[in-house]
Amino acid sequence: MAIKIRNKQSLIKKLKELPSKVSKPIKQEVFISAQLIRNSAIKNINTGPRSGAIYMVGAKNSVRSGPGEFPKTDTGQLVKSISTQRLDSGFKSIVGTDLRYGRFLEFGTSNMQARPWLLRSAKENEKKIVTNISSAVRGALKR
Repeated sequence: MAIKIRNKQSLIKKLKELPSKVSKPIKQEVFISAQLIRNSAIKNINTGPRSGAIYMVGAKNSVRSGPGEFPKTDTGQLVKSISTQRLDSGFKSIVGTDLRYGRFLEFGTSNMQARPWLLRSAKENEKKIVTNISSAVRGALKR
């Protein structure tokens, strides 16, 4: 998810020019927001409801995620691979995975409907993220 900001490049340039004591809380809130998305994705992958096909894992039955649901964790590799990274001097952060199948789950393939996990997690937290970053910007500009 990208939060739409008009004149984003101009804003980032101005933020970079702010003294460290003013910009630090903003950078921190951007990274905290990325962590919030990451944690939400992990929680939903591990605990979300499942309505897909039943299959065997060893001697136990398990249920796959259905189209539109968060993917179901089997090996835990997707959950382990979800990470956050600061970019652009801290005013941007990314959340994602380096696992190829993470993209297939998110967007689907010609053989499988999507099991969105990242964008859905971002949307679940969008209002909180916008509120928290806006508050950090206002607080920083008051200093």
